[in-house]
Amino acid sequence: MITREEAATYFRNLIGSKASWLNLKESQFVGHLSVFVSWCLREALWRLERIEQEFFISTALNDASIRAHAEDREYIPRKRKPATGTVTVVNTGEAALSFPALLDLSSNDGTPYLTTDVVETLQPGESVVIGCQQSELQTITHTVTTEEPFYQFTLDSDISAQLASFSVLVQESAADNFELWSLARLFQNSYPDSKVFDEFYTHQGKTGIRFGNGLFGAIPQQGAEIKIEVVLTNGSTTLMPETQLSQVVTDYPCTITVHETIWNGGEAESIKEMKNNLHYWATYNEKLIWDDDYTFFMKRHISGIVWCKAWGEAEEEAQSGFKLHNINRIFLTGYAPDNTALDGQVLGLLSNVHLLNRKFTWVTPIFTPYSLIITGKVTRTTNITTAEQAIRNALAADYSKDSPTRIDTVFVKDFYRIIESTGYFSGTNARFEVVVNGSVVPTQLQEMVYLDMSTTAINLTYA
Repeated sequence: MITREEAATYFRNLIGSKASWLNLKESQFVGHLSVFVSWCLREALWRLERIEQEFFISTALNDASIRAHAEDREYIPRKRKPATGTVTVVNTGEAALSFPALLDLSSNDGTPYLTTDVVETLQPGESVVIGCQQSELQTITHTVTTEEPFYQFTLDSDISAQLASFSVLVQESAADNFELWSLARLFQNSYPDSKVFDEFYTHQGKTGIRFGNGLFGAIPQQGAEIKIEVVLTNGSTTLMPETQLSQVVTDYPCTITVHETIWNGGEAESIKEMKNNLHYWATYNEKLIWDDDYTFFMKRHISGIVWCKAWGEAEEEAQSGFKLHNINRIFLTGYAPDNTALDGQVLGLLSNVHLLNRKFTWVTPIFTPYSLIITGKVTRTTNITTAEQAIRNALAADYSKDSPTRIDTVFVKDFYRIIESTGYFSGTNARFEVVVNGSVVPTQLQEMVYLDMSTTAINLTYA
């Protein structure tokens, strides 16, 4: 960066080369003017340098720049996840009641909800419990304006921000029905006549849809009608039991109230997460070759996963013996607090990825707790209750079962490092000792070891 003195000197020499300014070159006026111009020059150079830094992921700060890096790498950030739960439907009419899934409901504050199950033959006075989620359906239509390779269009910003999922249907002529086209990431394993599309994400934060080029994926013909059915959600919301829900469009003779709390939704991937994930996107790119790729894939698409693992037939047979069932099979397990449907969500996601004859099996995780006994002495200026709570918080953040920042690999030396970092043992006579009860090393592939804070004892006294 040029210094202020260098910039001012350069300006005085430049203006002094002009005949009309020669006599004023050494004047106080030109001196002040050169200082002012040097400020403008340095500010412009600083801005140029800052703009150059936006070209690199590691130094990019602007949201638009990070999104542009994502768009260049065909990165698709995690979408919102609807809050889910159950509702009780009571038939208040005089005849049998039935209605399909996806019934539009609304809470008192206008938040939209959808039922996820069908109600079949509910007799008067009877009740049934069905699934419900915080979401709404919208249909977006688009007419193909020109027949060209990689034809694409984007959804509006407000739609993209609330997007949980979508499906694409295409009507190629007025005589045809709408046909469901499939998602093929990066058009992998697609042919010239494959009715597939790819999804992309723009630097404006919009979700887009791109069709093939006639070699990888079919090209929609001009005039074809495209219908995108989107599921929108508010993400992380909560609706408590016994809350009444009202019907939006229909008027079935029934009452609908929340049975189990509708919650456990998830927010879309943040800019900070996106920036970190982009460093490794060239390795992953949804090709799913190594075990770390599967765990990355699961955590990126499903929010709330605190632990997951993947292994192949060789590792499985080393543990349980040879079986023909294990050939070309990937084994998966994981844990997300309060998410009892994690297995179905993971297998559902992987079913949409073309993986050349790979099969998947979900293995129920085994949870093995261990505990600590921490005995120590602190200085007399230390509040023992505060110190114990600080130690518990620090350990829970890294090793408890439900911590979103938990560390999978456990080393006893790290317990000492974490406790020392609280700062309560810096005194001359302060000291502590850690004893581990239980094993911190998993003995099975599907085993998750975690620190049980309820049985962990911390015994501090004054030195």
